[in-house]
Amino acid sequence: MGVEFKADAFDYEAEYEKIKNQVVKPNILLCGATGVGKSSLVNDVFGENLAAVGAGEPVTRGTHRYEGETITIYDSEGYEIGSDRQAHYREEIIGWIDRQRREDPEAVEDQIHEVWYCISAANKRITDTDFMLIREIQEKKVPVALVFTQVDGVEAEELEALQQTAREEFSAMALFTYAVTADERVQTLLKPYIQKEALIDWAIGVLPEYLREGLIIALKGCIEKKRDHVTQRVIPKYTVAVAGVGASPIPFSDAMVLMPVQMAMTLHIFNVYGLSKLKGTAASLLETQILGQLGKVMAGTLVGNLTKLLPGFGTAAGMIINAGVASAITLTLGLTVSTLCFNYSQAVLAGISVDVDEFFGTDAFNDIFDVAMRRVKNNG
Repeated sequence: MGVEFKADAFDYEAEYEKIKNQVVKPNILLCGATGVGKSSLVNDVFGENLAAVGAGEPVTRGTHRYEGETITIYDSEGYEIGSDRQAHYREEIIGWIDRQRREDPEAVEDQIHEVWYCISAANKRITDTDFMLIREIQEKKVPVALVFTQVDGVEAEELEALQQTAREEFSAMALFTYAVTADERVQTLLKPYIQKEALIDWAIGVLPEYLREGLIIALKGCIEKKRDHVTQRVIPKYTVAVAGVGASPIPFSDAMVLMPVQMAMTLHIFNVYGLSKLKGTAASLLETQILGQLGKVMAGTLVGNLTKLLPGFGTAAGMIINAGVASAITLTLGLTVSTLCFNYSQAVLAGISVDVDEFFGTDAFNDIFDVAMRRVKNNG
């Protein structure tokens, strides 16, 4: 007799918490003079709740920690240009980075993983303090990006001169320009100078692999990057896991032993897309519709498709699921759930009134599952 997957016995909440707890938070340090727009940048990239004024926990005299679910931002208060605070600022920043390392050199998760150094282009200068601090941070082997903010307050020629100065001083450092304005006309004119996407790509790329997911989840919007991460990292993790289950071929009637792994993958995908608020609704939908429908597909339609897709799958009633078949089933499901989440997130970002049942219901699942299966078959 086949093994039956009992959805009501699956602890969605415990599995979801387990997935969340496996995410390691990257630590980003923001540096720069007072009033250069660090908070505006953070709010734009990660959302307005993370760097809310006054919400950070002091960790040094001049640095506050803003704790997100999957990321930690350390925001330095900055310094007043031309004041004695510049020397103190340098001591605070460099001294604090050193202390983080000395306290527990093995605790990599507590160290600063990258620095976003912000300089207001509107000030039309790079101070000696900026040069000194950037140089010392680089010497600590901490990845640092220089972000020229408030570029709406400077002429193009002046901005280019600032960038050229930075290139001459720091030939290998990543440089970005940025501005935020509520004026749509100005925003359109500034579009070539708003390099938020490039900064995010850099920020993800310089992190070790185990820290990237935390940053990607924390991003506001950026659903294409979330989809890429799910496709390239999350789904392959679970297809490998089910391949291990299928390493010892199992009868097709016992295919439900794969379901716990596939359910965990589904919850992991929801987490990457930042849909934690939907996990209760999603669990119900997945239990009553998506997983139920997948079970039917596994027991029926999928047999015929996989017979054509995978040589050696067999044609008799006693078909065997091997590692390749298990992976194909799981890959198809993963691509389906990712597309459902992507479509839902896209509608939310567009300000469209969304019905969860419409986006995660049986009809949507079936249509997308069929497309995903053809994709898997064609990439065979």
